[in-house]
Amino acid sequence: MTPSPTTDDVTAMADILTEAFADDPVMQWVFADPITRVDHLQTWWRFMLGARPEGSLMLLAPDNMTAAYWQPPKFRTEAPETPKSDGQSVEGVDAQPEQDNAFVTLVGQMVGDRLGEVLAYFGQVVEAHPEEPHWYLSAIGTRLEAQGQGGGHKLLQPMLDRCDTEGLPAYLESSNPRNVPFYFRHGFVSVGELLTPDDSALMTFMRRDPR
Repeated sequence: MTPSPTTDDVTAMADILTEAFADDPVMQWVFADPITRVDHLQTWWRFMLGARPEGSLMLLAPDNMTAAYWQPPKFRTEAPETPKSDGQSVEGVDAQPEQDNAFVTLVGQMVGDRLGEVLAYFGQVVEAHPEEPHWYLSAIGTRLEAQGQGGGHKLLQPMLDRCDTEGLPAYLESSNPRNVPFYFRHGFVSVGELLTPDDSALMTFMRRDPR
């Protein structure tokens, strides 16, 4: 694993997460056009990984097949108001304050006139985060050819052990229902759900208390 990734590691992680999330129901709602979806996912993950808050952990498996991105316990759980291009504001953008405008601009370029509903949805996601300090699993994914071979467990379990040692909860959102049993097996429980506005996809909020 690589706690402090190089530029090449970040590129590899973005590629892994793009492949892993290509059939993700929530991401299919966000990036509705199948023709541009993969390119937009690649752009999304490169921005998210590049905009990581200080203290984040970006973990890459030795075989370069699985990647995980954790945000640290002291990362704020409430996002600031962020100006939109029409002069209104959106709350809940999951980015550092100085990068909020760049995030809104980027998403707007990819989703067009759906910007408002996409930002509002992710605003609700951010607002659901626990108020107390916690490790936030922002993303974990495995390349298609390696799925089902234990790569996710090998990358996830050491961080859960760390959570236990530090006495901190872990929190995540599962944007694909097929992954929920995997998190159940690792001690997470469901603490809420959020449908996309068109009811096509379900986000499951999950928490694991320290042991």
